[in-house]
Amino acid sequence: KDADARAELERILRVDPRSVDARIQLGFLHGRAKRYDEAIAVLREAVNLEPKKPELFLYLGTAYFRAKQYDRAIETLQEGLSLDDKQKELLFQLGVVFEKQGKFDDAVGAFRRVISIDPTHAESYNYVGYMYVEKGQNLEEAVKLIAKALDLEPENGYFIDSLGWAYYQQGKYGDALRELKRAVERAKDDPVILEHLGDAYLKNGLDSEAVAVWERALKLDPAADGVKKKLDDLQDRRGRAKSDRTKASQ
Repeated sequence: KDADARAELERILRVDPRSVDARIQLGFLHGRAKRYDEAIAVLREAVNLEPKKPELFLYLGTAYFRAKQYDRAIETLQEGLSLDDKQKELLFQLGVVFEKQGKFDDAVGAFRRVISIDPTHAESYNYVGYMYVEKGQNLEEAVKLIAKALDLEPENGYFIDSLGWAYYQQGKYGDALRELKRAVERAKDDPVILEHLGDAYLKNGLDSEAVAVWERALKLDPAADGVKKKLDDLQDRRGRAKSDRTKASQ
């Protein structure tokens, strides 16, 4: 279906090369097919045709981001913000790129600007909260930010995961387990959430349950070396404990 849609959009552009809408749709289809260079080319032309439309810079910046061209993405998003510095979607995407680059303070600043423009932007509260949790800092504030996100979207499995992971980092392992179970119910096939749940099971002394969810995570993401190491380490500890018990009984 996408191939047919692409062919039709390319036909439209041959008839009307200045159709920005056709270029946006074609860029979206190229991006969905992970043909990022083609998405960038067609969206760059859309920007050239309508250089005063901030949303076009969002589409192009997002294409650069997906192509892992982070500096270009930042440059493009900031160019869009120079046209309208209250464009929350541009600011949010800028925060996402900054976070990916490890520019922690810049990312937090971008997300907080989104919140100042739109106090109901749940994703920004969650993003800042989760970033604090991953760093192991400002954990009390992180819980408040994530709770605000959940006030706005109570059934969001990713936000519930953030809360569970915050409790885990605070050493509240029972609370963490409760929330992470809820998160997995709502986002069943996310390997990161499954890894978090396995960690919480382990801290609550439920080794077999930890192994089961880590193995599920590994099936979903076979390249997850961190999960492989956790499984190997747990099996080693179990092996040593069994050996010690055998020696003690002799």
